[in-house]
Amino acid sequence: MQISEKARKNIDAIVSGPRRDIILELGQMITDRHAEVKVEAPEYWGLATLITDEMAEVCLKMEVRKPKTFEQLVEVTQKDPVRL
Repeated sequence: MQISEKARKNIDAIVSGPRRDIILELGQMITDRHAEVKVEAPEYWGLATLITDEMAEVCLKMEVRKPKTFEQLVEVTQKDPVRL
């Protein structure tokens, strides 16, 4: 697959920028890979461009295949319900 020059520049900026460990952790949780998700992985690129660290923090509290109510999320994240 060939990607555009603009997309390549965005990817390069993400890869060369500061490493966001919380995004790596979320990528690992979502993909459930046996191999470690790294900054160079497409999962990281996609998440790093779309998700803030705060959003990733909430996602990690949600867990995989464990439904939670809004009230439970407020409790586990300790976030203001209006902001959440």
